[in-house]
Amino acid sequence: MSVQANDVKEKIRERWNDTAEEFDQCPGHGIHSEREKKAWQAILIKTVGRKQLKILDVGTGTGFIALLLAEYGH
Repeated sequence: MSVQANDVKEKIRERWNDTAEEFDQCPGHGIHSEREKKAWQAILIKTVGRKQLKILDVGTGTGFIALLLAEYGH
């Protein structure tokens, strides 16, 4: 890999490391209220159902949806 490509990768890594701690506080990231949690739960129940499934969570941010699905045994 070229020196320039390594520099770009390092800049990207630095950017994500700098924002990781507050990532879920941004709008659209994470769950910020009980009302929002209930809305997500309703969507997931309607979409996935209650039957236990094996679900692979890959590249979906901090995993707040995976945590909700786990509450239902997925």
